[in-house]
Amino acid sequence: MIVTTPFIELDHPFVREAALDSMPPARRAELAAAIVSQLGGQPTFARATVGHFLVEAGAMNEAAHVFLDAAEAAAATSHPRAAIRLASVAVQASPSPATRTRASALLRGVTIRIPASGGAKSDRQSIEVPAESVDSPAHVVVEAFRARDLDRIDRMVDLAIAEGASLAAADRWRALVAMLRGDDDSAEAALRRSRDRSAGQSSSRNRTIVAAAVFALHTGHASAATRMLLGALASARDEQAVDSERAILRMLGLCFHALGHPDAGARLAAGS
Repeated sequence: MIVTTPFIELDHPFVREAALDSMPPARRAELAAAIVSQLGGQPTFARATVGHFLVEAGAMNEAAHVFLDAAEAAAATSHPRAAIRLASVAVQASPSPATRTRASALLRGVTIRIPASGGAKSDRQSIEVPAESVDSPAHVVVEAFRARDLDRIDRMVDLAIAEGASLAAADRWRALVAMLRGDDDSAEAALRRSRDRSAGQSSSRNRTIVAAAVFALHTGHASAATRMLLGALASARDEQAVDSERAILRMLGLCFHALGHPDAGARLAAGS
């Protein structure tokens, strides 16, 4: 049989991504900059695409402000969820004081729809609240984790970032959400980002290690989890970081239970 059309079209995403991946970084950045110059006149809401290519070109600060332009346009046209997500992306692109100030200002007057807490998931209804009225999005995320309320976490993580939460913490939250959803690849990727962002910050690094230990335990690697936690415990004790030490001891207790030493696990948990 004679095939007259290619098996995969030349504009297929796989072909396009393979071509881009084969390009030297400098040439890929040059291509992204050329695309930006062609898209520069796009309407404000559509400028999120420009922001994407600015990131590709390495212009992170400029990308952040383009994302914020798009976020403000989204808010003005009654797309609050898109506005908060774009503000979150802007902060992740460039977590500078100027970016965070604009993102925080955006929250004023934006209404966010989040699932109401409590009750069976099928019985809950979404509620609308002013974004700035959420006293502590990070605190709400923690409460939602305890309730395994993943829909609520999805709504709150972007708001927490736009409000000023640590990007390393946001990646830890995303890793645990991915783990609970069974998406181990996404969980590993989020943990890698959190480790990179925690470099040089001992307390954040230890929290990331605890999250990584949760994931290791989840995937059946209790011994690996124990080793990484023991290293973090030594660091926490050297720095007299009491809260970190308690969290690490609780996780070590779970690891010892998983390794078949319930008495040692109970003693460690009691010591936390």
